Order: sequence, then structure tokens, then C-alpha cells
Amino acid sequence: MDGMDGCEGDLPASTGAAAPVDRRYQMDAHGRCSFRLPPVEPSVPRARHVVRDTLAAWGVPAGEELSDAVQLIVSELVTNSVRYAARCSENVRVELRLAPDHVRIAVADRDPVAPRALWQVPGLSQASTAREGGRGLLLVRAVAEGHGGSCDMDGTVEGGKEIWALLPRVPTRPGRTTTGSLHAVQ
Repeated sequence: MDGMDGCEGDLPASTGAAAPVDRRYQMDAHGRCSFRLPPVEPSVPRARHVVRDTLAAWGVPAGEELSDAVQLIVSELVTNSVRYAARCSENVRVELRLAPDHVRIAVADRDPVAPRALWQVPGLSQASTAREGGRGLLLVRAVAEGHGGSCDMDGTVEGGKEIWALLPRVPTRPGRTTTGSLHAVQ
């Protein structure tokens, strides 16, 4: 593991296209991967790639419904931190935990503002069809709940927030399968 304890670490900033995943960042023996990225747009695909590779190393291959759902959630949560918390966050923390029955995804930043979208009633979104943004957290919640899981927010000791989603390793909603992509299920 090149002297690194688990997957924890800061991934270097990238100003252009996403750099290859640094192989020093591996999961620990307890099914946990945590890393920090700068709050810039190229961090979104970098986070998704680290999560995809970590899940594959844990035996959840890319293309499986669970992997697709986790990658989508990470992309949306990191995007929100980049867009709305960059002014007060020097980095974004991504954490992935694999338990025997679930996967927990969490993204934390230093912005203390609780996003309204996390508690909006589905179908009554304030997000206009003309606006480009405003749907990410609604999508995170829909994916988590559609998979039989949940999402919520906690405060951090630094005064910011951590938005998390918990997904069962085997979907618990009727009509879901354990393999296949989200696109095939919809």
C-alpha cells in the first residue's frame, strides 16, 4: 500500500481532464475508503472513478446496478459541493463504506447550509425545467429510495455538513434486480 493506511488521503488537484486514479489510495481492511478532493469541476469524474475502482476491488463490478447507483450518487453530491460550497471549503471529503448488507456513501464540505432539495416532496420540486441545476439532491434521494435505501444530512465537527446515502447491497424494492444498469431498469 505504499505506506498509506487504507484509502485515506488527499488526491492532488487537477486543472484539466481527470488524471488517472492514484493507486496509493486503496480501501482499508474494514471496507472503508475516504479521500479528499479540491472543490473544482475535474474532481467530479475523479471521485466517480475512485469509487468505481474501489467498488470493483470490493467485488461490486462496474455495470452492476449497485455500482451505477453509488457512482451516480457520488457524482451528484460532489457536484453540489463544487457548485455551492467551494467558497467556504478547501476540499470535499468523499467516504465509502461497505458493510455486509449495505453501502454508505457520504460527501462532506464546510458549508453549513442545509439544502432544501433534500427535504422536498418528490413531484413538487422548486427546480424549474428551464433551470440547469436544482435536481441533484432530488435525484440522489430518488435513487437511494428506489434502491430501498435512504439519504440524509448530518453536521460535521468542522461546522459544515455531510450528506449521505445508504443503499442495501441487494435492492429491496419490487422489480429491482441485483445486476444490470440503472438505465436498463428504468
